[in-house]
Amino acid sequence: MVFFCKRISATVCKKELGSVILYRLYDHPHDLFYHNIKLAFVWGVQLFIFVWLFIVRCVNFNLMRNLFLLVIASLFILSCQNKPVSKWETLKFIQEKPVLTHINLGDTAHGHGDAMAFESVLKDTTGKVVGEELGWVITVDILEGDSTSPQYARERIASLVFNFGNEDEIVCQGMFSYNKGEKLIKPGAGQTSVIVGGTGKYKGIRGQLTTTRNDDGTYLHVLEMKQD
Repeated sequence: MVFFCKRISATVCKKELGSVILYRLYDHPHDLFYHNIKLAFVWGVQLFIFVWLFIVRCVNFNLMRNLFLLVIASLFILSCQNKPVSKWETLKFIQEKPVLTHINLGDTAHGHGDAMAFESVLKDTTGKVVGEELGWVITVDILEGDSTSPQYARERIASLVFNFGNEDEIVCQGMFSYNKGEKLIKPGAGQTSVIVGGTGKYKGIRGQLTTTRNDDGTYLHVLEMKQD
């Protein structure tokens, strides 16, 4: 027969059975387990009451409340600001040789106010057609030098639309420089403009567009963008 000892300060019943000293006995092992659980619970409640009384007596309750509210407010603010940070991405497109339409609206001597519309097929770097590019350009001549030897550097203000279908568009705007007497930008010279915004899956886009004319008449567009 196996006996289980009760570990409390009760009267000890000592009996000698060989080399074993027997204490007050339980009939089942679960009795001892439940007793230990009850004892631990009582000690835990007493410890909690002691700690709480110590805090109430020794610490300013209003100060604790203010600190608690401050912590809650800080956690709330941090949770509101914990938004994923978008990263800068780079997109590259190839614009096929565009179809140009020139409109003479200004001074025929210098081309001030002349306009040009263009449209072109837009491809990715693998040659796959992804959309179209549409644009409208206004010519502005800027006088350099003096009145005795005037030199005109032709500048054009351009609006570009990259249309990918399904209302997915990117709109860019900026100024492009041309050599005097030339209707196209110089090959190999990158010109930058601003990514104004976008629609559809490009909603909230911003960044910079760099446009470079290739020797074969096509254009390389590099968009460095971030989407909020």
